[in-house]
Amino acid sequence: MSDFFDTIGKRISDTVDDLGKKAGDTIDIQKKKNEIYGLKRDSERDMTEIGRLVYERFKQGEVVDTDFIALCEAIEKREEQTEVCEQEIARIKGEILSILTGAFVAGCDLGIKKYTEENVRDGEERRIWKGKGIYRKVHNKGLMMNHLDSRPKLVKGMSAAALGILFFWEHLLWKEPGRKLAKLGTSLMLGGAVGNTYDRFKRGYVVDYLSLKTKNRKLSDITFNLSDLALFAGAILTVWSSLFGKKR
Repeated sequence: MSDFFDTIGKRISDTVDDLGKKAGDTIDIQKKKNEIYGLKRDSERDMTEIGRLVYERFKQGEVVDTDFIALCEAIEKREEQTEVCEQEIARIKGEILSILTGAFVAGCDLGIKKYTEENVRDGEERRIWKGKGIYRKVHNKGLMMNHLDSRPKLVKGMSAAALGILFFWEHLLWKEPGRKLAKLGTSLMLGGAVGNTYDRFKRGYVVDYLSLKTKNRKLSDITFNLSDLALFAGAILTVWSSLFGKKR
């Protein structure tokens, strides 16, 4: 009986040893796999570097092997396609930003105009900006400083025409790369034009509400709105861009 238990004990011991060896083999296998992965990764890195060096030589006109030339030309074509896609993405993002900028200007201005119409009495003046500014309500039926106020139809036509020109100009501008200042300026002018043109067609006049408090009475009497400021700032940016480089 003791021989039987001795045999069983020996088999159990052998099995444990085998399991230990198997576990060790598994660890060795994983180590070898990791080593293989590292070797392949290094080889791929070196192959990539070889390809980069070949492509650089191709661009310098030093590669003559037809197989290399075909691969390099394919890479060059993909690079050109990538650049076109990146430019298109930038154009789309720019147009969206332009629309949002113009909409923000027009929306804020129209909101202030609505509040002014409903909450400010004719002839009422409120001091703002620590007394340096005046908030009041003025109805302007003409252009700047009431020019052509006796010809409202002409004023409406001129406003609509200017708005159409700005839309067309902005559409052309966003097809060109760069010119960020000009694009921003056009967006501001477009937002200002929308705000004032809407007023002229909806109310028959433009609501002005801001003025500066100065010692000069004539200057203090000049009243403007947010759309006017956007038109002025946009014009300055556009002129600046034209004077100091198309790519700025």
